[in-house]
Amino acid sequence: MQNNFIKFMRIIFSMIVMSFMVGSSYAADMSSPVGEWITVSDKTHDRSGIVNIYEKNGKLYGKIIKIYPVNGRDPAELCVKCSGEFKDKPVLGLTFLWGFEQKDANSWKNGSVLDPHDGQIYRGSMTLVEDGKKLKLRGYWGIFWRTQTWIRVENGER
Repeated sequence: MQNNFIKFMRIIFSMIVMSFMVGSSYAADMSSPVGEWITVSDKTHDRSGIVNIYEKNGKLYGKIIKIYPVNGRDPAELCVKCSGEFKDKPVLGLTFLWGFEQKDANSWKNGSVLDPHDGQIYRGSMTLVEDGKKLKLRGYWGIFWRTQTWIRVENGER
């Protein structure tokens, strides 16, 4: 009888430890921009698509995984104003963010951002705000800059 009680207590203890581990891994996820983000246009304030930010070799990259057909946008559009390796590539599936390095707990710098609408490549930085629920992406071109605030995809929202 005592052996059964000890086994039962071990199972309960293991379940408690695992629940803390699952909860802490979710919290750690909110401290990183890795994941899916709903992009919001800084000009129209419409939701324009979803991007997946991922880590590769210690740097962050972003790929367009969904395009909302708003304001005449075509999900099958090509990057016609782009140059080099991006010229005439489908925007859907395009890696348009690359090389972001962590600066501090909530920000990343020294990245590059391709705007598929105008074909320009900007220097970029990212900052998590509102406890990781939003991401501010800033693109710089000379002394000019633009900032978009994206919303983290949660609970399968798309």
